[in-house]
Amino acid sequence: MRAALRGLVFAALVAMAVGGLAGCGAILGIDPGIPFGSDASTEAGADSGSGSNDATIDGTSEAGPGDAANDADMGANVAETSTDSGEAQPDGEAGGRCTSDLKWCDTHCGSGPDNCGQMVMCGGCDQGDTCNDMNLCVCVSASDYCAGRCGKTVDNCNTGINCGQCDSGACTANVCGCIPESASQACGKLQCGEATNNCNLTVNCGVNNTTACPTGEDCLSDGTCCTPNNAAACGNQCGVPVMNNCGKMIDCTTASCTGGAVCYQNACCTPVSPCTNLCGGAPATDNCGEAVQCTGACGNGQECADGKCCTPTSMCGAACGISVADSCGVSQACNCSAGEVCTSAGTCCTVSGCSSTTNCANNCGQQDNACCAAMDAGADVSTCTANGSGCTTGAACCSTFCATSTASAGVCATTCAASGVKCESTSNCCFPTTCQSLIMPLNGVSGDISPILETCQ
Repeated sequence: MRAALRGLVFAALVAMAVGGLAGCGAILGIDPGIPFGSDASTEAGADSGSGSNDATIDGTSEAGPGDAANDADMGANVAETSTDSGEAQPDGEAGGRCTSDLKWCDTHCGSGPDNCGQMVMCGGCDQGDTCNDMNLCVCVSASDYCAGRCGKTVDNCNTGINCGQCDSGACTANVCGCIPESASQACGKLQCGEATNNCNLTVNCGVNNTTACPTGEDCLSDGTCCTPNNAAACGNQCGVPVMNNCGKMIDCTTASCTGGAVCYQNACCTPVSPCTNLCGGAPATDNCGEAVQCTGACGNGQECADGKCCTPTSMCGAACGISVADSCGVSQACNCSAGEVCTSAGTCCTVSGCSSTTNCANNCGQQDNACCAAMDAGADVSTCTANGSGCTTGAACCSTFCATSTASAGVCATTCAASGVKCESTSNCCFPTTCQSLIMPLNGVSGDISPILETCQ
């Protein structure tokens, strides 16, 4: 895991290095260095084939902490960062809700916030590494690395180092007084961690001369690499710590649920709307314990009453002209059906004829010109004149109203305005009055002063 974490630490340097490692090498004071992945990056320090870049112990080169091994280390980090970016998962921002990356601890260590700000415990680092304040594993150079070693080589962190000359014995493959076996021989079946070689020196058994496993894998105590499956370990659990397939405790955070699910009682729960037949902002709680407000509309033919959808039944009966609460408790106006009229008593009535032959009212008690008919002359009962017939007084009319037709005649009408009542035209006035203004134009010139206050006079 160290290789992956160290790749993140150097991410900023990698961005600068894209334009050309050669230019950056000059700025940083490092030489072209040991080829990445070659045997020269190991303790053996074998010749890379280029005299100017030789990392052997011939003593003719003055390699130091800034020598080519740094390039090799950076090269490894470049490769690791690229691998990480290829496997990185998105933050999971969807629908305004963040989903925790269950692979977060594959590249982080210690206790800290994940991609969603959830506090997680990622555990420690591989052998030889330490967890920094950014929750990333970084390699710590062994202070006694040069004990028993000599010449130019790279230390346990792949950092260039010059161990100088031996106090006694010959310097062979960067080791004093001993011919070291290869790292692969010393490590045997170990895939990660450290081993002690035949010269009683510690060597790295992981990838790229580190103690780490390939990116995304964990180094187990037996020196084997394990690919963690944190998603399977969490399953449908959330808000609890679990042990993954590599024997490592991980946190299944409350934000680790996917697909719109939420964490409820330490299990991922897919919310189902509780708003069936609810409306008007009625409060409700869904199956995942979330409080919701039901603001949707009711179905056709339904209305919202006290936060519930209800199919109403009218309680008006034969009443009209009033408002009555329906079966859902909602106030509704009572109106008559087509062909019916609302009487003064507040009931619906179907017009079927006249109430009598002596007035203009229909059977529902409303004024109706069709009911204004004159009785035959000489009848024993009193007679009245229908609307539209000539009159001189309202008493002769079935409607009891005689409106002015001309200056000397009137006509039976449905209604007319009495003397002194505001009017718009003479035909609105009861005979024999006419519609006149109290103020007349000056000098008889029309338009100087508009007539106002027209009344029947």
